[in-house]
Amino acid sequence: MGINLKLARIKAGIKQIDLAKEIHVSPATLIKWEKGIDFENIRLCQMKKISATLDTTVQELFLNEE
Repeated sequence: MGINLKLARIKAGIKQIDLAKEIHVSPATLIKWEKGIDFENIRLCQMKKISATLDTTVQELFLNEE
């Protein structure tokens, strides 16, 4: 899951720090999520905000194992 988030962010041309600010989390938290760590702490509203910002879907980012 984390790799999907990282690849989508890179594809969108958004820096980690900018995405973290957009969804109101620390850059360290976003880095953990991109590494597949601490996903149990992510809320649905954050998933929706990330998906909208990266122009993708919650399913593509967080439910696909690719």
